Amino acid sequence: LRKVAAAGGVFANVKLNKKINDLKWVEEVFIAPPMGDEGLPLGCALATHKQFNPEFKPFRLENIFLGTSYEENDIEIDESKYNIRPYTPSQLSYDLKDGKIIGWFQGRYEHGPRALCNRSIIADPSVPGTYKKVNDRLQRNDFMPFAPVVIDKYASDIFKIKKSQYTAEFMTMLYDTREEWQDKIPAVVHPIDKTARIQIVTPKSNTKFYHLINKFYDITGIPVLLNTSFNIHGEPIVCHPKEAFVHLDNNIVDILVINNKVYSKK
Repeated sequence: LRKVAAAGGVFANVKLNKKINDLKWVEEVFIAPPMGDEGLPLGCALATHKQFNPEFKPFRLENIFLGTSYEENDIEIDESKYNIRPYTPSQLSYDLKDGKIIGWFQGRYEHGPRALCNRSIIADPSVPGTYKKVNDRLQRNDFMPFAPVVIDKYASDIFKIKKSQYTAEFMTMLYDTREEWQDKIPAVVHPIDKTARIQIVTPKSNTKFYHLINKFYDITGIPVLLNTSFNIHGEPIVCHPKEAFVHLDNNIVDILVINNKVYSKK
């Protein structure tokens, strides 16, 4: 067996996943996006389905957005409290360049423990102070690194990706950062071993976010954004829009994007 697929709580350890991926005899590693114990019944279901349907062939997931989505009429707020504008990737990219911390809320939320840019907090990774700024707001400790989300066509230029690139679309693999990029994106590179738990975004995996990060790249020359889950440490990830507005009201995020509208406090 030269291709390895895995799930179960132990495979939330991306350092372990990297060691498996670095084995010479392994051609490709895929870690199920629900890589905790919730991934095991998924494997059981697939194995049983194969038993009863021998013609079944494996296929690659385009995304793992299986949660609930919300429309504009689900948002009940006092609009007089906020500045509201239409979403444009260009304006939001300038907000990111200006150091704003942004709550990003769109479509259906992610299945599994990784925020894959449908319920994420995003920021510019190139400013050294960003790491501490976001950590303090989210009440995280200093040993918890943030993840870089990177445009697919530039991923190998920034990180040492020799194989298993597909599983990185789900932020389940660790890679070494190329030396020339370590100081360019300090907020998403581990300060000790210079690794990064990357998320590769493609036009299919998350079209709207792909356009945003490309616009950010056009403006800054950096095809990477900081991505962390949309929640304070120890609390569940944001599901409903009203929970997202709590983060804006409490200054956890500076700007909130919900579907096609952008909100900030007056």
